[in-house]
Amino acid sequence: MAAPTPYSQRARRAFHAYAERRFAPQQGVAFLGGSVATGTAREGSDADGVIVLDNNAPASGTRVKKVVDGVPLDIALYNRKGLQARLERECREANPYVLETVAHGDLVSGAR
Repeated sequence: MAAPTPYSQRARRAFHAYAERRFAPQQGVAFLGGSVATGTAREGSDADGVIVLDNNAPASGTRVKKVVDGVPLDIALYNRKGLQARLERECREANPYVLETVAHGDLVSGAR
């Protein structure tokens, strides 16, 4: 596998910093997907991610779009119940975006 692009490295740091700052590791788990996770992102690509929070968190399918250090972030927020509902829907609709991010993406914050 080739070395990650410099932009992929910068985007990974931006995603990690946002996840750590906004959602302390004890509140949830953050997964990074897409071209940033594979190391092939080009300048301007967004960092796609999924953050799974505890069940008492209100986020259940909320989408966050932010720019951190010049990197656009596109993050799906779910509590555990909301994630379960989303994964069930993705299986029914054969559209596994969140499933693939959680299953194959990089765990970047909140490992327990």
